[in-house]
Amino acid sequence: MPRWDDYRAYDAIISMMRQDLLTAPGLIQPLVSLDEAPAVWDLVVNEPAEVVKFGVRF
Repeated sequence: MPRWDDYRAYDAIISMMRQDLLTAPGLIQPLVSLDEAPAVWDLVVNEPAEVVKFGVRF
């Protein structure tokens, strides 16, 4: 049985991020408002190489 389950992996990642040991600048790009999200989603669908991950500000 593996020693790393999903919960332990998630917990380790969150812990490292909180300690600034794991960063990924630019990974979540762009950060958009809820009103802008449909336009970004169109990019995800039609030009997937342009958007890896995007975030929505609330």
